[in-house]
Amino acid sequence: MNIPENFKKVWLWLVTIIMIVAILLGLRLMHRDRDDASTPATITVNGKGEIQAIPDVSKFSVTISETQKTQADALAKNAEKTNSVMDSLKKLGIAEKDIKTEYTSIDPQYEYMQNEVRIDMYPSVPGKQVITGYTSNHTLSVKVRDLEKVADVQKVFADAKVQNVSGPDLSVDEPEKLQLDARAKAIDDAKSQAEILARQLHVRLGKIVSFSDTNGGAYPVYMSARADVAMDKAGSAPEVTIAPGEQTISSNVSITYKIK
Repeated sequence: MNIPENFKKVWLWLVTIIMIVAILLGLRLMHRDRDDASTPATITVNGKGEIQAIPDVSKFSVTISETQKTQADALAKNAEKTNSVMDSLKKLGIAEKDIKTEYTSIDPQYEYMQNEVRIDMYPSVPGKQVITGYTSNHTLSVKVRDLEKVADVQKVFADAKVQNVSGPDLSVDEPEKLQLDARAKAIDDAKSQAEILARQLHVRLGKIVSFSDTNGGAYPVYMSARADVAMDKAGSAPEVTIAPGEQTISSNVSITYKIK
């Protein structure tokens, strides 16, 4: 039986097209399998842990300022008051390592004058800016480890007429261990969430493929206290009652598991 030549050509074209389609489908399936192998199925869970701690230290920031006609006098006067404050703090039992100089400066003070006449007194007279003195600043940070001494420290600043006082700021002195405990609780919480989710999805947990820890940190308790608080009839400043309360140290983690 002779097959027409045209039929042979058509048949050959159909076979060729079928083979090309089969090859393309095979390549597509191989590519999809390779993608599936490179991106395994996973689930990601988050966990949170918190530790409650009572603040055990207090911190002050104080700036001692003195203004005098010359730089030398301003520096000398400031040094005298700063040393006196530091000596008084040490007598209270504040360790030298807990008293730290944070910043010092000497700044000129200006007024607008005309022939030594102040412009605010004679505004119609043109004037010029002249230096009338210098202000020396010395900023100290003071850590008080015994909260019962906070009021005594405040009295030192008040007696020395220190105007710029910030604190006491209450905090946990060494939160690192508590931070580790909070992270351990966060990990346990994340594992528990993963087990619950796996049961709900009817899958099994595999190995951990990623982990991240967002440190929630610990935040100090801020209290405002002015050194120039009003005096009572006896001439002494009323003591401030320190209520340390509780501080929350937290940790947040994220864990990604392979699932089977």
